Amino acid sequence: MPLRLTASPDRTPGRTPGRTPGPIPGKPRRVISRRGNLRVPGADLHRLPTRVDLSGVSVMEGLRTTIAAGVSLLPVNWVASDVLLVMGVGALVVCFSDTGGPTRQRIPPMLVLTVLGALAWGLFGMLRGLGLVYVVPAAILCVFANALARVWGVAGTSIGNVLTVIIALALDLPLTGTQALRFGGAFVAGGAWACLLTVLLLGSDRYRPVTRSVNEVWALLIDLTRDLSALARNQAGGGRNSDSEWHAHAHVHRRAVRESIERARAASAGTFRRPGPSSSRAMANLLRLEVAERIFGALIVTSDLIEHDPNPDTQQQAARLLRRLQRLLPKVGGADPVTDVNRVARAIARIGAASGGPPALRAVSATIAEWSLAALRLKQDAKAASFRSVISPLPVEQGSFWEPLRANLSWNSAILRHAVRVTVVTVPAMTVALVFWNPYSHWLSYSVALTMQPFFSASWQRVLERGGGTVVGALIGGGLAFLPQTPLVHAALLLPLSILGFSARQVSYGAFIACMTPLVVLLFDIAEPGHSEWTIAMMRIAYTIAGGALTMAASFLLWPSWEPQRLRVEFHATMGAYAALAGRTAMRLAGQASEQDLAEARRAAGVATNNFEASLSRALQEPRRGRGPALRTALLADAAFRRLGALLMTLERTASLGNETERQGWRDWSGWLEQALNATGPATPPAAPGTTDFARDVGLRVQAHLTLLHEAGASLDRVG
Repeated sequence: MPLRLTASPDRTPGRTPGRTPGPIPGKPRRVISRRGNLRVPGADLHRLPTRVDLSGVSVMEGLRTTIAAGVSLLPVNWVASDVLLVMGVGALVVCFSDTGGPTRQRIPPMLVLTVLGALAWGLFGMLRGLGLVYVVPAAILCVFANALARVWGVAGTSIGNVLTVIIALALDLPLTGTQALRFGGAFVAGGAWACLLTVLLLGSDRYRPVTRSVNEVWALLIDLTRDLSALARNQAGGGRNSDSEWHAHAHVHRRAVRESIERARAASAGTFRRPGPSSSRAMANLLRLEVAERIFGALIVTSDLIEHDPNPDTQQQAARLLRRLQRLLPKVGGADPVTDVNRVARAIARIGAASGGPPALRAVSATIAEWSLAALRLKQDAKAASFRSVISPLPVEQGSFWEPLRANLSWNSAILRHAVRVTVVTVPAMTVALVFWNPYSHWLSYSVALTMQPFFSASWQRVLERGGGTVVGALIGGGLAFLPQTPLVHAALLLPLSILGFSARQVSYGAFIACMTPLVVLLFDIAEPGHSEWTIAMMRIAYTIAGGALTMAASFLLWPSWEPQRLRVEFHATMGAYAALAGRTAMRLAGQASEQDLAEARRAAGVATNNFEASLSRALQEPRRGRGPALRTALLADAAFRRLGALLMTLERTASLGNETERQGWRDWSGWLEQALNATGPATPPAAPGTTDFARDVGLRVQAHLTLLHEAGASLDRVG
């Protein structure tokens, strides 16, 4: 449900303290969501991110999967053929495993699954005929390996989950050696066909996924600017934004922009392998991303000034800057066309010529103008890339393939415990399905495999989404019984249901399951004719609920990875990242570090804060754990981290404008802060340069943040 943020409680005499009046007249109305989705976090960390995101709809994904599977599944309506059915299922699950991104990153995992899926289908089909004494040991080994594949990231997780589903499907029918070869070949043909279509339909332009990722960064940056502009207009108009409003702004917008920047950087790194940085489109994408990140940093400084500088002139100038920028960003970096370049250039010049407010705000205005002009030039001619980037592309990490596995071969690893937990629950489910076999029994096995996650809150979210989506989709699928049961009707339904289902993959997991379940009901009716659609739908619901119940019981009872223990590790990692940022700020003021070095430290601190916040959100969603004093302190620490990062950015811009004496004073201050964050320095900071209001404000705020962070660390250490 959207969160409507209004004025903070009125503190004027004559009113009851704590009572919230109506919105301040003229205050901009801000509506942000308490609950997040796959792309944008929510304002309330206690809520599961299950909100639907319609921007994730991809019709091309739906068309690719429909064509890949439909070529062999459609003829099954008229010609009963196990080979065609396996080929269609192979194409379907290989498409399902596709995690997206540039072609160079998505095709290798799909090919790996094609080969391993064919081997698994043939092997377990033959073992099925030999009996449980052969099936169970092989299933234990393979299911454990599949769950442990999570150490290789999203692609490894997807391959492992789908391989477990393939094993459950293969155990439905015993195979001879000849049949195993034929079915394995059919699976390879289906998977190879899916890979080919992926290249032809989705990979013809290898830069398109990167461009889409960079466009997403700009869209989220525009959303951040709009929301910050509303906060600034309220404050400039005499209102006061409450702490909850600033926290909600940071949770929703700053975290979303940082995560989208990191996704885009990871996607763009692959485009620089070949043909290298000389590629104009690859360079243009990197430059657009760099511009967005620079403006993002400037906006963080602006939010810090709006929140903490009480000077009315600062508030007015910041509100004016954001109002202009809100209209400008869609032109220079968003989807809006630029019909009058000179007019946009004049608007940029007006931003750069801002003369009011503190020096830091004037520096921010100049930075925004500089990088907005760069974005405009790129938009005019993306292939020209006529200016040099001051940040080189991220190097592509070439670590050992086995390094992630070795790092997780410890009982302290949540992924290793997850792999054991999945094996302990899934293999008995497979065994029960074989002993008490019926055409629906394999649904229990892969319901458990697809819903169980390493952390309790993630498993709970997946169970809720899968259960709710299955119920909605099964009711729709059961309604197919009222249609004529002919091959022609089945063929006519198969295409739109497949397109709809796979187009909704990135909308939300629950929406995807709701769209896919009618397709599963239809495919089951095609593969196993003679079953009532309502029977199929009800059995689907029953096995999904049973699988969800097993998942939650196992997540609660079998070696659970409770998040507060992991939160302590993330907290100390974030403290280290901010200590490094403080040290790098001191070096930058001394001229011993480049702007690129400082930008890398800021990025590392931002990523660490997002990781800490994600861990905190999972901890708050666990049963009976979201109300503990340690987590309440951690919530305050999360806000302190973000404010400390903004303060360091503001300090660096302000100090760089002063004389050498002032810069030396702030270098000493930043060096002390680095030691204080690491708990290795004196408790009393050095004297701030001068006696300006800014220096006093920095001192008070840093001392308050440090006190809170050290209290949070001690509290989390006691929990851990």
